Amino acid sequence: MKIAILGTRGIPNSYGGFEQCAEIISAYMSKKGNHVTVYNPSDHGFQGDSLNGAHIINIFSNEKKLSFLNVFIFDYLSLRHAVASDYDVILELGYHPASLFYYLKKRTKAKIITNMAGMEWQRSKWGPATQKLIRYCEKVAVQESDAIISDNKGIQDYYLREYNKNSYLVAYGAKINDAPQTSYLDHYTLKKN
Repeated sequence: MKIAILGTRGIPNSYGGFEQCAEIISAYMSKKGNHVTVYNPSDHGFQGDSLNGAHIINIFSNEKKLSFLNVFIFDYLSLRHAVASDYDVILELGYHPASLFYYLKKRTKAKIITNMAGMEWQRSKWGPATQKLIRYCEKVAVQESDAIISDNKGIQDYYLREYNKNSYLVAYGAKINDAPQTSYLDHYTLKKN
């Protein structure tokens, strides 16, 4: 498959959860023989054209000068480029403001899968106008995505209840540490197990 991963601040991860997800999924899917492309902002610290088997496309971004408008421009330019390319799947990590541009979907055969960011519009850091915009973006993403991913059962239930839309539950994982460094226990006068 040809897979595009959009909606993050780029790989390698230096920011948060969706970036870590993009880095892990792109490496895993590349090792399985898929052609994976991650869309990075041009102002990301890593300027290489590949990482762990995944191709990287740098899309214009200038967060310092454009502030909050930057994410609208970056998401639009990324999705516009992706739908003009020959992908089978476009994985959108997060939905706002990218969902405002899902009308571009009619220009591609690719399936758009959106990994929802939860009920982002409820966060107290947003003012009333921004909350309304994000809620609208959520609705568009749920309605226009070919499939949606929820990261926990509560979010999955919310999309079913609020929009009558089933989603795939993909909970966050963790690396298993089979060989922990027990020397750290000494500092706290703890014993193994």
